[in-house]
Amino acid sequence: MAAVCAAMMMTVSGAKVAQALEILPELRVEADDLTAAERGDPARLQVSLSERPRSEVTLLAYGDAECRVTPTKLVFRPRNWSRPQTLTVTAIPDAAPEGPHSCQPTVRLETRDRKFKAAAAALPKVAVHDDLVDRVADRLAAILRKDFSTTLVVQQSALDGMLTEALNRLKRGRYGLRCGETSPFDLAGQVEVKETKRGVSGTFGDAVYHCRTSQRRISSGRFALSTSDTLGRQSMLSYRHQREQQSSRTLRGFFLGGYGSETAVEKLGTGTITGAGAQGGFYGAERFRKVLMLSYYAAAAAGRHSYDLEFAQTGGEIGTRGAYSYGAGLAGIALSGQRAAGPTILHPKAGMHMAYGQVGDTDVQADRAGLDVSGTVDIPNYKGLRSALELGVEYARPAPHGNGWDRSLWLAPKAQCLSDVLQGDLDCGSGLSVTYEVAHSVSGTSYSVTVDAEADRKTRRRSIALAQVQGLGENAGEARAFLALDDQAKPVYGYELSLDF
Repeated sequence: MAAVCAAMMMTVSGAKVAQALEILPELRVEADDLTAAERGDPARLQVSLSERPRSEVTLLAYGDAECRVTPTKLVFRPRNWSRPQTLTVTAIPDAAPEGPHSCQPTVRLETRDRKFKAAAAALPKVAVHDDLVDRVADRLAAILRKDFSTTLVVQQSALDGMLTEALNRLKRGRYGLRCGETSPFDLAGQVEVKETKRGVSGTFGDAVYHCRTSQRRISSGRFALSTSDTLGRQSMLSYRHQREQQSSRTLRGFFLGGYGSETAVEKLGTGTITGAGAQGGFYGAERFRKVLMLSYYAAAAAGRHSYDLEFAQTGGEIGTRGAYSYGAGLAGIALSGQRAAGPTILHPKAGMHMAYGQVGDTDVQADRAGLDVSGTVDIPNYKGLRSALELGVEYARPAPHGNGWDRSLWLAPKAQCLSDVLQGDLDCGSGLSVTYEVAHSVSGTSYSVTVDAEADRKTRRRSIALAQVQGLGENAGEARAFLALDDQAKPVYGYELSLDF
């Protein structure tokens, strides 16, 4: 009898529990994807009530340290209790790569309906993926900073060379100028090998003088294939068109140019960076008191570089795509002179070159295993300032009777300061260059030895080079072979060919 009563009581009790479970309302949650990526796609939860409430039910949603939930408040009324409303769970981005982790959003129900005050209300955990951009931001920013600064340094160097050539033309004066082509199309190329690294560079161009307008037109270009220790293989093709007028004391001109570049990145990441840009400005040189000459230039430049790079990471490679645009201003000024004292000629020179470049917003699209994330990286402004002071001493001893070996010595002590293009700090140093050359006055064959040494507070550089120059036919050009030891005592050898057409 006791057993029967116990069984009846258990049956009644179980029925009551089942009935209570059946009638207890709850918050229903549906989700197709329970993952959220930092700065990427969020998780979305569809929530509704299991039965009609007698009065309004307010749902208050909360995130945690890893995510936030929006909206923070939803209202269910007797007329819309079964219609799903959306909660968006967004991962909070941070710079630290945390690996697989999760967040736990929570909710609380507020209502005057007694049944819903005790209703079950819980949300599932959401898996959080690290921001892909943050995981590669440092390496990507380093590559783009180097690409940007290298682009402006190359342009600054080309403008410095343009100014030196203009100064030499003013020194020569207008004597010997003839109408038409004053400098035939010329092609000069150089091949340089350093251990396993190879580089190819060259120049091309011509010049025409118009007698009626006293104007000179110069077309020049440069190509280069090289290897960078920071980036990888780099190639660049540039072209510049100049127009200038010259008198006995002044030379003034303007120029327009452009470039195209491609870098096969092998360091820090792998992929390519392609770029194109243009520049334009004016330049000039003026003679003062016969021995002093002032030269200057000012230019504006702009360009756009696109990249497609991949970075090795635990969990798989992260691909990045994007582009950056820049604008820059470049300027330079130099004061130089030339004074002869017997067989010795002094060439003092002081100059300053400045550049400032700014990059706009640099957007990044990163992807891995079907996950796409958008973000940005910061490229600091380029700030370059280089000043130099040099005293060149030239000593020439021609061959007796004009038939034999001419001897010359070039001695150039110098001091210079350079502001770091990324950090803005100032680094000053000094150097010395010595070249001794013997050249045959008839055949044009020459042999030379050059010693260069420089030192600043960060580095010391020294090199020695032997070179031979051989003329090709009658004014057809020349060939130059050289062997050198760089500042680490590693051999560098190469061949340079210049052809006049």
